[in-house]
Amino acid sequence: MKPGWSGSRALAATGLLIAHRRRLDDFIAKRKAYTDTRQKILELIEQDKRAEALRLAHETLTPIYKTYTDAGDALLDADILAAQQTAES
Repeated sequence: MKPGWSGSRALAATGLLIAHRRRLDDFIAKRKAYTDTRQKILELIEQDKRAEALRLAHETLTPIYKTYTDAGDALLDADILAAQQTAES
């Protein structure tokens, strides 16, 4: 425990770290889904299957990208909030 930290403050910090790790893991998983799908689209284009690539981009990649960027935004927002709270304490 850091000097000057009470047990409840250390427990709260541990909880924040666990929550951050969960958000980071979620972000990483969603990024992988996005990059895997993007790679599949690029492979389809190389195989001259442009219609299928375009369909996959519209139907799958676009929603995956949204969930990926939403997860990134949530991670960033939580980091900003934690930094503000640390600065104020």
